[in-house]
Amino acid sequence: MSVKSFMRKCTVTAAAVSCFVFLCTAQQNGGGRMVMSIGDIFAIADSASSSIRVFQTGVSAAEEALSAARSQRLPDISVSASVSYLGNGVLWDRNFGNPQKIDIPHFGNNLAIEAQQVIYAGGAVSSGIEIARLEHQKAGLDLEQHRQDVRFMLVGYYLELYRQYNLLEVMRRL
Repeated sequence: MSVKSFMRKCTVTAAAVSCFVFLCTAQQNGGGRMVMSIGDIFAIADSASSSIRVFQTGVSAAEEALSAARSQRLPDISVSASVSYLGNGVLWDRNFGNPQKIDIPHFGNNLAIEAQQVIYAGGAVSSGIEIARLEHQKAGLDLEQHRQDVRFMLVGYYLELYRQYNLLEVMRRL
């Protein structure tokens, strides 16, 4: 048994136990029998399951990766600016004697704007976008697969609880 399947079984079991506890507390609070439909249990599991939230986060991360891959088609623009100050200039002769003051501009500035865009990359950008799209699709399918696994296990637990309840009713009638 892999760690992933073990964690999946643990989270599904925790979700089923929390649904059972919810049913028991609702029955104690109401004084009577509370009947929940399978759809209600599915809604509770979808909103409360931490493992489903993990897969939803994976889908969100895949969406971000897809948008990042699509942004590679856009041009890159960079801007740089600099300001400088030069001190007084002094000119010396060959024997380092007779220094003379030279008038030079003290302030300077530089502004550079650079724009670049990939014109041809041999299909690397398009294939990167396609890979990101397929990973997004895989993340969505993984989410649905996990959601279905949780739902099948909850249906099994629900039917087992219903069977136990019916067995209890038969025992009460005897």
